[in-house]
Amino acid sequence: MLADFNAAGIASECWVPRPGQILDAGFWARIVEDDSWPALAEVLVAWARAGNLRKVSITQNDNKIINTAGLGAGEVEKLLPAGKNIMAVKDKNQA
Repeated sequence: MLADFNAAGIASECWVPRPGQILDAGFWARIVEDDSWPALAEVLVAWARAGNLRKVSITQNDNKIINTAGLGAGEVEKLLPAGKNIMAVKDKNQA
């Protein structure tokens, strides 16, 4: 996914969780600029649609979790400003 961010010109910072941290994730990324919402929405939707075992959810500031399955980039873009966390996961068995 970071390669997709870079290709779309989305500035991000990436770090790997430290050993012993309870987290089943390969990495964390922070989006640096909030003016990249349109590009980020496009990347998230395209990434999720690229495999049937991929999922993207956005946790809003009020802690409501929204699954983006079936949403278009325009709809996802509207959710991003009120989001505090984006989770993108894919099945470990998917290449």
